[in-house]
Amino acid sequence: MKLTIVLNGGLKSCCSTYPSEYVYEIVKQWMDGICDVAVIDAEKESWNPDELAFLSIKYFDQQSYPFIYIDDLLMDVGRVPPKEELIAMLSKEPRRGITRHDLEDVAKRYGKIKGQ
Repeated sequence: MKLTIVLNGGLKSCCSTYPSEYVYEIVKQWMDGICDVAVIDAEKESWNPDELAFLSIKYFDQQSYPFIYIDDLLMDVGRVPPKEELIAMLSKEPRRGITRHDLEDVAKRYGKIKGQ
């Protein structure tokens, strides 16, 4: 099992930016051997968004980052969940990732999709 976090220029908050290497070290320590961990910085490394990530970027631009994947399943966007929540995501079977409908529903609520 692999947990992948995709950043875009680091993990950004209102006041700080944390580099991908720092995020990797923290999350790897959190996972403590539960799974493999990868952190990709889309500004520095080649990363092609899948259909759902592309759709999220279309609606929410840079606010979509970070993307959280377990294996190839998109689990969360726009934040790194707390340690306990990540561990719960990893241990839950079957996993339910984010769907196109989920993204479109949020986009409608925030006025990103009009007249539908």
